[in-house]
Amino acid sequence: MHVAQHYVAIVDVILLGIGVVTGATRARGRDRSS
Repeated sequence: MHVAQHYVAIVDVILLGIGVVTGATRARGRDRSS
């Protein structure tokens, strides 16, 4: 169970990082477009 929880935590951090990068990229793209 401990390993499973560790996996979930890692995946959660990765998804969070991807979301932040994607959001930042979209914001930059919108700024450049406008």
